[in-house]
Amino acid sequence: MFSRIIYSSLVESRKSLKDSYCTNSGLEKHHIVPKHAGGTDEDNNFTYLTHREHVIAHYLLWRIHKQNGDRIAYQWMNGDLTINIGFHGNHSDETRKKMSEAAKGRSFSEEWRKKLSEAAKRRIYTEETRSNMANRQFGKKQSAKTIAKRVEKNRGKKRSEEQRKRIKEGWIKRKNRCTKIPI
Repeated sequence: MFSRIIYSSLVESRKSLKDSYCTNSGLEKHHIVPKHAGGTDEDNNFTYLTHREHVIAHYLLWRIHKQNGDRIAYQWMNGDLTINIGFHGNHSDETRKKMSEAAKGRSFSEEWRKKLSEAAKRRIYTEETRSNMANRQFGKKQSAKTIAKRVEKNRGKKRSEEQRKRIKEGWIKRKNRCTKIPI
């Protein structure tokens, strides 16, 4: 009950910010009535919130509706959830394949990519997790097609001295790791 009052107050008080909304304004468009609850994409169903307010709005929606989508949106925007856990964790292999097929060819806007990047930067990983992520692909062979794609993508890129230094250190680290003989 209390969550519903706070949510209503928040979204109604921010509707007037519509004129201030643009790509670089720091405001985000938010569905007042979520699509899962019958909301539409009409102008009167949008309000304009800062990122922090947007996270809070999704948290309040989750408290009100108890819908998993609101919980995932809240956690994801807050940097507490990765995409795979939220969308693939509890699905069957067949469902995951269908979801993967549906997502092929989809491109994300620059604004959306920035939001994802910012969320990823706020995540804090333990040393053990960092090590696991770094070693995840170690020992796995990539296809010639994958290698050719990566090489083509990076061909001719201008790199700073710092980037070159980090790349070289990575090569040396991988070379040393590959030449160690287990006893």
